[in-house]
Amino acid sequence: MATEDAMTMADIEAAFAGEWVLIAEPKVGADGVLSGGRVAWHGPGHGETWRKGLQARFPKAALVQVPVRRE
Repeated sequence: MATEDAMTMADIEAAFAGEWVLIAEPKVGADGVLSGGRVAWHGPGHGETWRKGLQARFPKAALVQVPVRRE
């Protein structure tokens, strides 16, 4: 469920559409916007993803809901 390498937000959005994503080691640009990081966990539910983050005790993490792409 996790990735070894950091991903950009564009890659995360493409890979995990419609899911909650826990991002460890989040990267934030000078504008304060999340630009990517290492995916530590992803899944359809907020609660489970949040609990995984609490269990892992990352020094810094971000929890985001990736929207479903509609074309």
